[in-house]
Amino acid sequence: MRQTLFRIPLDGTWTIGPLDVPVFGLGAVLAVWCLIGIVWLYRNPTQRAHLKNLTAPAGIWLAIAMAIVLVPWFVQRQSREEIAEADRILEARPGTLEALIERSQAHFNMRQYADAVGDLQMALRDHPQSPIALNRLAWIQATCPQASVRDAAAALQNAKQACELTASSNPEYLATLSAAQAEAGDFKQAIETQQQALRLATSPSRSDEPATPADIPRMRRQLQAADENRPFRDDSAGKSLPVYGFGTMLFIGFTAAAWSAARRGMSIGYPPELMWDVAIWLFISGVIGCRIFYCIQYGQRVFFDFHNGQYVLKSLPDLVLSAVNLPDGGLVWYGGLFAGALVAGWICRQRKISFLELGDVLAPSLFVGLAFGRIGCFLNGCCYGDRCTLPWGVRFPMGSVPDMALVLRGYLGADQDFSMRLHPTQLYSSISAAILFFLTNTYFYYRPRNGSVIALSALTYAIGRFTIEFLRDDEPHQFGTPFTISQLISIVMFVFAVGFSIWLSRRPLSRTASPVKKARRPVTA
Repeated sequence: MRQTLFRIPLDGTWTIGPLDVPVFGLGAVLAVWCLIGIVWLYRNPTQRAHLKNLTAPAGIWLAIAMAIVLVPWFVQRQSREEIAEADRILEARPGTLEALIERSQAHFNMRQYADAVGDLQMALRDHPQSPIALNRLAWIQATCPQASVRDAAAALQNAKQACELTASSNPEYLATLSAAQAEAGDFKQAIETQQQALRLATSPSRSDEPATPADIPRMRRQLQAADENRPFRDDSAGKSLPVYGFGTMLFIGFTAAAWSAARRGMSIGYPPELMWDVAIWLFISGVIGCRIFYCIQYGQRVFFDFHNGQYVLKSLPDLVLSAVNLPDGGLVWYGGLFAGALVAGWICRQRKISFLELGDVLAPSLFVGLAFGRIGCFLNGCCYGDRCTLPWGVRFPMGSVPDMALVLRGYLGADQDFSMRLHPTQLYSSISAAILFFLTNTYFYYRPRNGSVIALSALTYAIGRFTIEFLRDDEPHQFGTPFTISQLISIVMFVFAVGFSIWLSRRPLSRTASPVKKARRPVTA
């Protein structure tokens, strides 16, 4: 489960408690876009004096504004078509159960919750013993984000009836009953019912019944909510643009790293524009390198499907999609480091810049990006640690990456209401990176030779990464050794750093590497 900071609805407003807040969603995006246009006009008075100069930027601005306005209409198109098709069926055959359920789902997807409930109630008037309609109606009444639609008593009655009609053999119906019990405030009973649903959903006897697959991550999040004495809210309606924690931290880390590199570069004469250009090139190449390394290290996981006890290569379109599917995770920092070093060497050759000098400028910024990136890993749940008995051990949310991995490996039962405490190795890495940034950034202004910061960064990072890997539990040991692939690479990096340091010590002191009071003449790009 990727940690979603928030979602921007693409076809409706946000609901906060009993209130619909139209200023959020794409309304907020449009407001921000209007503000950007106003600020641009204010900061470019010369452009306002010549209307012909506004043609191109104004056209682009209006096109984006129109796209923002039209997105809700576009994403609701399928739901409107489903409603129209259901209306045609009901006009020809009034009371058709399938059409009413389909129209109810379409209304739900458009966040028209009252209309969805109305369709299901209409279906039950003609089909009072329909478990599907009863279950769906109970689910909306128990978990709807809109307070005016929720009805705990009615949800409980409908959910119990649906379970009775199916002899309590359907885990989804039991999950609905659990949600209704939680909405009614009976959290103890809700936990027991949800645990029963999860045991039934993961029972081997149901392996031949694919008609009603259980959404295990969602059911475990529902169980977690009941364990925390709070009702579950279904936020799956409509379409929305998620803002993920990992991506947000990656963006913040890149911005902070580029800014700090520009500050150091200015101190020895590099113009800020050059440093930002270099930062963008390194960011792009770094992400590509991280992904390539991940695909190599976890090729079986990325490019193969497990069917009937054996791994089968995916089809060509699925292979391409799997290779670039960053939202589902999969970046290895060492891959980005190697790719970034190659691109930095190419940039230095093209612009006639000293590689060692530029490397000293950039090295501390790598730790800035890593510090924020590891916080993103913590939010995402990847790079998790082993079992922890210390006070700061972390229980990750049900359905998260470490929680589901422990369930699949048999360390946790799917019906358990919490995950075990794990070492927050992501935060260990983030703290380590922050310390290394302050160390290397300070050393930059007192380095005796160009390349000294690179050597210090490689030595200290290799030691830290090698040590933290002992506390991680997301990577297997490699090549028959007691070490992970990252530890083996750390050993290679440490050996390289030692040899590089010895080579540097035999070079003469660099005048440009000493602290400077005034910036040198800027390097031309």
